[in-house]
Amino acid sequence: MIGWRKGKRWLVATLMSAMLSVSLFGPIGGGKAEAFTEANAVQAMDDFLNTFYDPAKKYFYTNSDRQIHSHASGPENGLYTDYWWEAQLWETVMDAYERTANAEYYNLIGDIYDGFRAAYPDWESNPFNDDIGWWALGALRAYDLTGESRYKDMAKDMFDFIWQSWSSDFGGGIWWNRIGFLPQKNVATNATAAVIAMKLYRVLNDNDYLEKANQLYDWVETTLYAGDGYIYDQYRQGEGVKDWEFTYDFGLFAGASVEMYKETLDTTYLAHATDSVDWVFRNMTTDGKTLLYEGPDDAPLFKMIFARNVRKLINEAGQTQYEDFLAFNASQAWNHRRDADGIIGPDWSIAPDDGYIQSGAAAAGVSILFLAVPDNTTGTVVAPGPYEAENAFKSGVNNEPNSLERAGYSGRGYVAGWNADNTYVTFAVNALAAGNYDLTFHYSAGAGHAVRELQVNGAAVRPALSFGGTGNWSAWDTVTVNTALSAGTNLIRLAFNSGTGSSNYLNLDYLQVTQ
Repeated sequence: MIGWRKGKRWLVATLMSAMLSVSLFGPIGGGKAEAFTEANAVQAMDDFLNTFYDPAKKYFYTNSDRQIHSHASGPENGLYTDYWWEAQLWETVMDAYERTANAEYYNLIGDIYDGFRAAYPDWESNPFNDDIGWWALGALRAYDLTGESRYKDMAKDMFDFIWQSWSSDFGGGIWWNRIGFLPQKNVATNATAAVIAMKLYRVLNDNDYLEKANQLYDWVETTLYAGDGYIYDQYRQGEGVKDWEFTYDFGLFAGASVEMYKETLDTTYLAHATDSVDWVFRNMTTDGKTLLYEGPDDAPLFKMIFARNVRKLINEAGQTQYEDFLAFNASQAWNHRRDADGIIGPDWSIAPDDGYIQSGAAAAGVSILFLAVPDNTTGTVVAPGPYEAENAFKSGVNNEPNSLERAGYSGRGYVAGWNADNTYVTFAVNALAAGNYDLTFHYSAGAGHAVRELQVNGAAVRPALSFGGTGNWSAWDTVTVNTALSAGTNLIRLAFNSGTGSSNYLNLDYLQVTQ
């Protein structure tokens, strides 16, 4: 994996508050009134391939404008996607083929593999074991779909290679990389490897891989699983566990748990899988239902991986209660695609503007359309809320560090007070019809009376919205404003404005919208 994990490992709050050069916010108001159908998924795939796929190279471009920008770490100085992105985009093609049995997608499975081997003839030179693991996982899926032994052989070679990085440090596990960079053992490497090992055991009928799968899973469960669905991202040398929260960690642990459940029928494993998925549903959505925007570069791929493992939980463990969640997110992604080229951006609740979109983000939007069962839902879809501030889009505002968390908030946290110009929190709120709505903010103002500017779709509807002091930071109160919203997507922003004369901090927990 190239990017923030390699020298730019930011906290979740920083990832989500960054002002991005990649496109994010598009037109406000007015949702697309279209159905989520199988035809929509096929159209999204056509648009994606037309924009990103180079049939001559048999490889995907990094950016929609086919220019080199950020995350420039793939072939030809980053013109094409890097090692691990290409593996995920390969799986997007397999998501499409598995849903449709389309011959074009079938042929692309082999072509993309050939393109990867041409771009990386020495695949062992990648020092990051999780990157290699993604290709091994994809190769086993390609083998399942095509029966071509080259994929099975490659998966075996790749797993055997990364297994050499197993050590007894921290009680076991495979090192993230072989160059000692930020020395750690993480979910992405080890849960993925556990799935690969279990699949190799079944394909090769070799008990050695079953033993390795058990060792890998046991290490993740013992070292990184905190219980009640919560999984730590990594164990780092000298620092212990890291409680960074990324959707794919929960999805990968759920996927590995499903593999163990299928082998043993021990319902403890199934409970681990459903608990991890449920934790994300409760804590990592923007509005009670839509998977959150996690950041640029690698981060948009996280919810693709999470959703793929939710599909696995449905298909392989019969957990059909998650169908509605996938369908809702697919409708959100489809309804917020870009009009000009049909490309879906990194935030499924907001249509992207006319800037470049990264291939990983676009592929995630395509995958969710094939991972979900089409429900023919027409028009805008509205989530129940609340709209958690910690999962909203932020500029210059951070989530409260764990060491300072207070009682009384909802979700996985809240945003900590901000008192500088050009800092704000933005919620994307869908409304079925134009009209007046109550916007209720749950907040804490322990330093006394605070003031923020309330903007709706770019207009200041309350230039100096007052939040009364709550006495201390563990006490919470609400402020409600009734204002007009448009049908479709609305951007609701609370911003600091020094012109109001109040510089007190404000902790914001959530927004609830009712009519």
